Amino acid sequence: MAVRGVIPETTRVWVVVLIAFAMVGWIAASAWANPFETLPPDHWSYDAVKMLSRKGMIQRYVEHRLLLGYEMTYFDVAMWLGEAFERYITGEDEGLTFSAFVEAFNAEHPESALGQEEREQLADLIEMVQDHLEMLGYPVPLDGDGRGRTGIRFQGVARALEQFRMRGESRIVYQDVTSRGDGEGDGVNVAQTHTLRLSGPVSSRLNIGAVVRGEGRMSAENDDGFRLGAEGVDLGFPGSALARIGRVTGSGMSDLAIGGVRELTGFQAAVQTGRIGSMLLVGRTPAKEQGPLGEKDEEALVTAWDGSFRVNDRLQLGASLAYLQADSDGDGDRSQAVVSLGGTYAVSPQLTLATEMAQATAEGEGGSALRVGAVLHPLPELTLGALLSSTGEGYRPLFGTSEGARSRIDLSAEIGRWILSLRREHVVRSESDEGGNSTVTRLGLASYLNENTILKAARETGEGSGAGSGEQRDVKTELDLEIRFELGKIGLGFAIESGATGSEDSGSTVRRTRAMVEHAVGPIGRASAGFSIVDRAVGAETSSNVGLRYDFENASVMLQYEILTKVGEAPENVTTAEVSIKF
Repeated sequence: MAVRGVIPETTRVWVVVLIAFAMVGWIAASAWANPFETLPPDHWSYDAVKMLSRKGMIQRYVEHRLLLGYEMTYFDVAMWLGEAFERYITGEDEGLTFSAFVEAFNAEHPESALGQEEREQLADLIEMVQDHLEMLGYPVPLDGDGRGRTGIRFQGVARALEQFRMRGESRIVYQDVTSRGDGEGDGVNVAQTHTLRLSGPVSSRLNIGAVVRGEGRMSAENDDGFRLGAEGVDLGFPGSALARIGRVTGSGMSDLAIGGVRELTGFQAAVQTGRIGSMLLVGRTPAKEQGPLGEKDEEALVTAWDGSFRVNDRLQLGASLAYLQADSDGDGDRSQAVVSLGGTYAVSPQLTLATEMAQATAEGEGGSALRVGAVLHPLPELTLGALLSSTGEGYRPLFGTSEGARSRIDLSAEIGRWILSLRREHVVRSESDEGGNSTVTRLGLASYLNENTILKAARETGEGSGAGSGEQRDVKTELDLEIRFELGKIGLGFAIESGATGSEDSGSTVRRTRAMVEHAVGPIGRASAGFSIVDRAVGAETSSNVGLRYDFENASVMLQYEILTKVGEAPENVTTAEVSIKF
């Protein structure tokens, strides 16, 4: 963000003071993700969890659920890992290190022992959900190998605080923008974020955790001041349940019932006891001009329940109930309800089926949705997957849109190191909708050509008919290559888009090229460089960068320099410096 002018002397003094505080570890804390937050579908943790499932560390049905399109939450990952830890770490081995845990697993499963890369993936997974594991009372086999942080124990403060831990991060980012033109938009911007995370056992059956976050931004034209707020309070019941009071979302529940994630304020809890899993949500949406049920909605109360029961190792059943009551401006109250039923069934070790049906009702409208999927392992090196979903015209989840009836099919085939995929989605809109009907088809290819080379390619075609505009056709082709080596990696990417409707280059061809390289500098440093070029009909936009980052045991320092060039504008040089302290 470009900011004009020069920071005044008083502000400079505050910058120096803040950086000095950061350098000595003033109020440091690690960012703590919402335990019910859904991980993005393309997140690296999906591949790691699938690997551990195939190795036998995590139940095999987890891999099938992910192949069928289910998304993970932080709570899911923590529960799956925690259950695995309990099988290898007894009460007498609470201090077991990560290396000892891996050796115990490899000794029991010599046919699927974890290699070096797999060990690193497992360690990264544990670090990602370390806070959630602690809240659930599971052992965390990281300390002792230098991969985790034990935190600070408040010995002598009070007996009740002896087991509590405080961790976190303090970060300051300094950015300087200069232009080769008339100087308009030049300036300096300083942002600071400080997060304090406190957790520990209240009793043998209850753990509690809280996060306090402060942030501020300073520039020559304005000073936003320093804002302090709480993310929420989490309650953990060892080995079985986690609850959050404060900022919650609909993540972790059936997306046919809740739909897209929305920020809510209220209460959310999840319980996993043996074969029974359940989640409860009671929250209120913030007041907005555009509400979930119409433009005049101001506020809505959401109540939802999602439960599942593993009848046996083959069959799992589930149900969801969701209800929304909205206070509309001048139109009275409006409500909507969604009910869904579904389950998965392992016909054999090689074939798993899944289905989910949902019905939505609202004032004057309603509809149904259906999702059917299957995963087939006919051969050890071959996995086939299929997922079909169909949504009626009047159907929508609590936080969805009424874009019209739609159908979608996803097909995939994993053959050794090669993964083929096909997605085709068709949307049928009403005659009054100017967007018209549309169909999107995407073909994908991904492969680990070897242990160090990853190739991804995709071709996406969109066809549609808009009101008065006739047929439209968009085509996008992508190619990405990543080569990893001992001290770094190289990435190359190329994409071509033609007929990009709705953009300033509508009907033209857009080419995107990017390249990047990372290389280790000593044992703790990493240098990076890259560039990207976007070639449009109106001209080319370019960006290039070089950077250097050092990661110490409890701190990191980063310096990056970028040159940005846009059509019709003078090039900008952006210098960014970042200091982060952890404990």
